[in-house]
Amino acid sequence: MVSIKRLLDGLAAAVTLIAAIPLFPYLDLAPRLVLPVALVAGAWGDRRGRPLLKPALATVLSVAFFVLYLLQMSRANLINPLVNLLALLLAVRLVTAKEGRNYLQIFVLALFALAASSLLSLSATFLIYLVLLVVLVTIGLVLLSFFATDPALLLPRRDLKTVLGAAALLPAASLILMLVFFVILPRTERPLWNFLNPVPQATAGLADHV
Repeated sequence: MVSIKRLLDGLAAAVTLIAAIPLFPYLDLAPRLVLPVALVAGAWGDRRGRPLLKPALATVLSVAFFVLYLLQMSRANLINPLVNLLALLLAVRLVTAKEGRNYLQIFVLALFALAASSLLSLSATFLIYLVLLVVLVTIGLVLLSFFATDPALLLPRRDLKTVLGAAALLPAASLILMLVFFVILPRTERPLWNFLNPVPQATAGLADHV
């Protein structure tokens, strides 16, 4: 018998790891230290059934991080504060109690974090991370439907294989459609996200100061 909650805890950790790997080189020192610690501490707390942060403290920390990085945002500096904020929000969510909506929040934050990493650097490995994340999130959403019915549900391994097989078909169909749309949709002459990460341009003339 396999616990649905144990599977969701593992998926939440895996989804966070996949989203954090391409983002990690661009994080500030504090998120770089906090996120791995939260990943390990969250797994330890889930195993013991004792989350490390109470909901009230988690809310206070999330609001504090949001305000801190909101004050750093500007049109010329938008992406770096955003990715650091996403990493810290993920860290907070990993070390708090996990219910149905909490797993959804982890999945959404991980998707946004991976999307934000594409604004900093876009390589061929991004497609691998994206495919893995879509597959895991889709499986997680299917398992959440069982979790919502009974959080303490235990599935026999044979039934679990059937559920996971059916869940894996959904992202497979989605990826096929993505490839089709990639071929048939028209291309734009300008990058879609350039307005979020503007490249400084040289200007001619004399400066008003030395």
